[in-house]
Amino acid sequence: MKTLMVRSITWKMAWRNIRSQPRQTLLTILGGCVGAALVMAAVIFFQSFDESGNRWLKAHYGPLDWEMRPANHNTYFTADELPPIKDALKHANMWSIPAITVESTVTKLNGELQPIRSVARNLVIGINFKELEAVDPANPLWSESLSPDQVVLSSAAASQLEISSGDIVRLSAADGTEHLFQVAMIVSEQGITGYRGLTASAGTLLMQLDSARRLAAIPEHSVTSFLAGAQRSDGQQQLSAPHFPVPSTLFEVAELKQLAMNQVQQLKGAYGIPFALCSLIAIFAGTLLMVQILLMLADARKGTIAILRAIGFHRRQTQRIFFVETMLLNLLITGIGLVIGILLGVSIIGLYNWFHSDLMSAYSTYSIPIYPYISYKGVLFSGAAVLILLSSCSILACYWLGKHRIVAAMRGDSQLTSERSHLRRRNIRIVLTASACVILTIHVLQLMSGNAVEVLASGNHPFMPQGLIVILLWLASSVASLYIAVQCLPLLQKLLKPVFRLASIDQTSQFLAFRYPTGKYRRTLIVALLFSCCFMLLTFILIINEHSYRNLKQKSYTVLDYHAFIKYDSETEKQEVLALIQKNPDLAKLAPNPSIMEPYMLQTHIQGVEPNAQLNLITPNEAFLLSGTPKLLSRSSKFATDEEAWMAVKNDPRYVIWDKKYSYGPEEWPEMFSMNRLVSRKLIAGDKLELIIYEKPDGPKPLDYIPKQAGIEEVEIAGFVDTNTGMQFYNVVFANELLYDKFKKQGYRWEYLTEKGYIMLDMTSPTLTDIRKAEELFTMQGIKGFIAPALTEGAKDLGSIQMMWMLVGFMALSVCIGLAGLAILQLRAVQERAKTFAMLRCMGFSKRMIRQMMLLEGTSIGWIGLLNGVSFGSIGGYFIVNYMEYNKPPTAVGLSFQYPWQLLIPITAVFLLLTWLLNLLPPNSILRLSPGEAIRSADETAAK
Repeated sequence: MKTLMVRSITWKMAWRNIRSQPRQTLLTILGGCVGAALVMAAVIFFQSFDESGNRWLKAHYGPLDWEMRPANHNTYFTADELPPIKDALKHANMWSIPAITVESTVTKLNGELQPIRSVARNLVIGINFKELEAVDPANPLWSESLSPDQVVLSSAAASQLEISSGDIVRLSAADGTEHLFQVAMIVSEQGITGYRGLTASAGTLLMQLDSARRLAAIPEHSVTSFLAGAQRSDGQQQLSAPHFPVPSTLFEVAELKQLAMNQVQQLKGAYGIPFALCSLIAIFAGTLLMVQILLMLADARKGTIAILRAIGFHRRQTQRIFFVETMLLNLLITGIGLVIGILLGVSIIGLYNWFHSDLMSAYSTYSIPIYPYISYKGVLFSGAAVLILLSSCSILACYWLGKHRIVAAMRGDSQLTSERSHLRRRNIRIVLTASACVILTIHVLQLMSGNAVEVLASGNHPFMPQGLIVILLWLASSVASLYIAVQCLPLLQKLLKPVFRLASIDQTSQFLAFRYPTGKYRRTLIVALLFSCCFMLLTFILIINEHSYRNLKQKSYTVLDYHAFIKYDSETEKQEVLALIQKNPDLAKLAPNPSIMEPYMLQTHIQGVEPNAQLNLITPNEAFLLSGTPKLLSRSSKFATDEEAWMAVKNDPRYVIWDKKYSYGPEEWPEMFSMNRLVSRKLIAGDKLELIIYEKPDGPKPLDYIPKQAGIEEVEIAGFVDTNTGMQFYNVVFANELLYDKFKKQGYRWEYLTEKGYIMLDMTSPTLTDIRKAEELFTMQGIKGFIAPALTEGAKDLGSIQMMWMLVGFMALSVCIGLAGLAILQLRAVQERAKTFAMLRCMGFSKRMIRQMMLLEGTSIGWIGLLNGVSFGSIGGYFIVNYMEYNKPPTAVGLSFQYPWQLLIPITAVFLLLTWLLNLLPPNSILRLSPGEAIRSADETAAK
């Protein structure tokens, strides 16, 4: 009974303390909410990236793991090949279904069957729905039946053409014919209904096997592929990507889900570390703020607790009252913080998607879109994490409160220790100050000597031992610098006297403004540290973001200086495309003077340079030379101009123009690039080389295969060219037509490059809009195979931009922790010194002097933290930019460190101004009263 009564009194007293000081309670809740909200926002970001990747895998693969294609570059499995393949797959623990996959152009038709709009690169899948019903029973589509003239469209394919159920569409077949179909239904992308095939298709269409066979133009009973997946139980995760268990010579296996999983993991890996760093900084800052808030609350309660101790309460009972009070506050902080955090996290991601919806739509085929996501598990985890952190802070505050002695606390004396202890604390401060000076000196010497940058730029990863020491020293120096600055506040006041005099700040106000922060140096250090760590990371991310933008701006998004190209498989197809470009005035205007490229690979030995080199031979034809050849990075002294060098290659089989990456020696390539190990020396324009050309093997090479020589050729390098190529022109060498034809018989292509050649398009206006328009125009004319690097590579860059701006937004919000901490500190400082201010008023201090004192006091704390954060954030950004530049290939454009003044100056100015404005408010409440009223008010506040 007695225990219950004590518990009842504990809860009542805790609740009374919360209600009796609503302003202090509100400030405590608001300050704590900032950290809780950022923890919740961080969880949302993590979950959004994780769930977006998983959602993308579910939408485009689901239970599907592999696609088996015919071996030896055949386009389909014959009817005779199907039984042994089925037998081979039957004994493995997998499901498999024969299918027909063919890429087609989809054209929307109006009521008069006239074309309205077309989209290329849609994947048509012919499949037996009944067989899929057993594999994917959760999808109701497989229970439907389609007529031969009906097709099912995925939502992605339908949205691009604004197609609805019942519309008529025209599909192009592989043999050039066109077929009409009625749209039976529109379905969401879910596994096979969203499967995009071996290429980045824009959408998915499903139909009967016989209908797809007509589009693929293959014989009856034949199929183009087998779709297969591992057998899984109902509750088993479908996002795993097992390797194919049954190697066979009957077919080739495309492990598509494994490749997709790698893409998702690359996305998480690239952005997981920056997000983890930002989240840890936010959590650390929020915890520091909450510790400070609760310590100030404990300081405010020490008089009340002392009275309770004097009338007979035990130490543990008073600590329990305070703990219950703080836990009630913690519950309020957690609940409100979670709501605010959800709104913040969803808003940041959603806002970016809204601003860049056009880009996301344009790149949706090639990138993994990030959408906001939060689960109840995420909310529970965030809530539990916040409560654990806040409870730890409460325990710390309770421990500190329990150290107060009754008499000293009742007198309002903050002395908790003896003179002996004070001496020990002073000695500790001296040691810490000396240590901070040593750490800061080492860091400055490393920075000025260039040793720190050299360590990071010498191939040491920032998280490997040597690089980690540099990073840890940088972080320790930022804290050391702040500690020294706080200890030197009186000296700072003397140094800034001329500035304060110009600002008409009274000398007495100056003196008093720096006295209180010096006396409460721990509190001052914590609030300044909040500002510093958050703004340091914000500055750091802004610098890296700016550097990434500069890298993107120098990217040309071209192939051999051409903005796009069209693949073709035969001479007839090539001539049809060229004729169409000439006849269509819109296409001729967008892409005049197309050039033809038909590269092939040669297995060679470059004497004294690379023993096993794969060179991509190509000849500079008339159209290529007339349209404006790529600029040479260097050329032989035999030629006065680039044009002479190109004409020499065209007219003389001795001369070649080489890929520029061979103009760099192995020591110039970072270790992560294979050229660091493959080549033995750099090539120079004018070098004469002996090439040993090997015969092309007839089939797969055995392990003991010894290549046979097909010939030896001596060539001279006329110059080096920047190719900016994809794998179609890997290791490109421009050679004379005679040399090109001489070894064409030994030429080969990589397995996934089955096309014969490329029609290169030099766009007159290479904007994203015009490139999309050209793609649509070619598609409307039934031409497939249009590829533009601005579309394919731009998708990856869009993901980088999205992530970096989300990080900037997240860290900008984190700086609010420092603002909240400063506001609470200043308001608490006003409450603690209410009587002091009143006495100063009685002694003749004007309101202006006190306002100046408080403004200077709070602003100096905030500005010291902000400027310290800007300084060390800039140093960290400088480190990482140099690390990034070192690990670039030498073929990429090198960028020097450029400070983003245009971004950081206004952002820093805004936060400096906010800090200054924030310090205008705290003294107003006490200055509104007369000196006598202020003293009474202070006494009443102290009594509470």
